[in-house]
This record gives sequence, C-alpha cells and structure tokens, in this order.
Amino acid sequence: MEDYIKNDSEAIKGGIESVVENSSSFQISETKKEPSSLKKIAKAFMIVGTVVMGLYLIPLIWCLPMTISYSKKIEKGEEVSAGFKICTLLFVNMVAGILMLADNEK
Repeated sequence: MEDYIKNDSEAIKGGIESVVENSSSFQISETKKEPSSLKKIAKAFMIVGTVVMGLYLIPLIWCLPMTISYSKKIEKGEEVSAGFKICTLLFVNMVAGILMLADNEK
C-alpha cells in the first residue's frame, strides 16, 4: 500500500515538473519588440511638450491623454493612426508630430 502511494506521489510530482518545464519554455520563447528610435524620441518630445503646456493648464487637458495614449500604443506595438499623428503635430509638439509622421515602421 505504501509503495502504491509513493509511486502515485512520484507520478504526480513528475507530472507537475513536466508542466513547469513546458510553461518555462513558453515564457522564454515569448519576445517583445523594442520600439524604434524615432518612436522613443517622439515620446520624449511629447512629454516635453506636455510639461510646457502644463503651464497653461487648458491645453494640458488634451496633451496629457494624447501622450499617455501614444506611450501605451508604442509599448504594446500597436499602430498609431495618421490622424493622431497630425493632431500631435498641431496640438502637442511639432517636432514629435513630424517624427511620428516620418516613422513608417508598422
């Protein structure tokens, strides 16, 4: 009886170890793409533009959400629309908007 219980516990332990090995290999194979240099520079200029606009309070209402939205999109690797890029050029920071428009990476 004890041998039977011992064998079952070893089988369960072996099964758990194989599941752990399989899950760890899955995590290792998952890679995240690094944002391009233009995206990083555009993000920096958006942050600078938001801080400068913070002095005027009212423009901060649209600068802050646009900057946060852009940061999240580049971290997730999502595509940024042309309209968003043009609005950034007009309302947040001209340099950031031009860099965003120049970045053709998808």
